[in-house]
Amino acid sequence: MKVAGEGTQFIRDIFTEADLTPNIQIYPWARAYKIADELKNTFIYSLARTVEREDKFYWIGPVGRFELGFIAYQSEMILL
Repeated sequence: MKVAGEGTQFIRDIFTEADLTPNIQIYPWARAYKIADELKNTFIYSLARTVEREDKFYWIGPVGRFELGFIAYQSEMILL
């Protein structure tokens, strides 16, 4: 299975510029994070950049941007 998409193409372009050929694989999120955290010369994308992760990884650049928020339905209460 070939991994594709905008973010993947961005990564492939970076590797091409560096004259490298990435071996891109798909893993469940927890396993991908563990592998990237423990093995040298391993990358993971897309990964939210947080204060807790800042010093754990070498950050290349943004692949995309997202905003996180919460939406809730507020039902009308009827008091008798």
